Amino acid sequence: MRTDEPDANPKPHVIFYDDIADTKYRDRLKLHNEELYKYYRAQEGLSHTGHMEYAKWLFASLLAVHGGAIYALNSLKSSIPVSKSDFLIYAAAQNLAAVFLTLVAGMFAWINLQLAEMYYREVADPALLYRHEHSTEDVRWIDRTMYLSAGFGIASGLLFASSSITVIVGLVAAKPAPLPW
Repeated sequence: MRTDEPDANPKPHVIFYDDIADTKYRDRLKLHNEELYKYYRAQEGLSHTGHMEYAKWLFASLLAVHGGAIYALNSLKSSIPVSKSDFLIYAAAQNLAAVFLTLVAGMFAWINLQLAEMYYREVADPALLYRHEHSTEDVRWIDRTMYLSAGFGIASGLLFASSSITVIVGLVAAKPAPLPW
């Protein structure tokens, strides 16, 4: 049978399981939707836990890295002649920008997981246990916020890399005296 031909025995669109005459189909559909309901509830819980854990990890890691870099740059200040220390300002500025981008990435991660949690709460409708309706929820914003969060996080990491290169090039050019450890 060709896929573009209409089905010889189309199933009428019914909402309540009790209205489905084919008992085998009804039982399969009901079992399927019960499993979907359980899955959606579990995903709602995982999304909630995920946004809390991810936000903590993201903020702690990136802010610690960039804050530590700014502190390290400040400790280099005394060993670099003032006339050759401009690179420290540029590197610090890159790390400050990265802190901002980290906060933006964290915000989009939080929004993303909030949207996912709300989506799963919406589709995990207990009505799935006694009626059948297809979800028409739009999930594009969940995807968009995930990519925005990842993009800002990557940009923050790239700023750390460029800050490191700025410091290395600046130190090579300045040839400072060794730090008294």
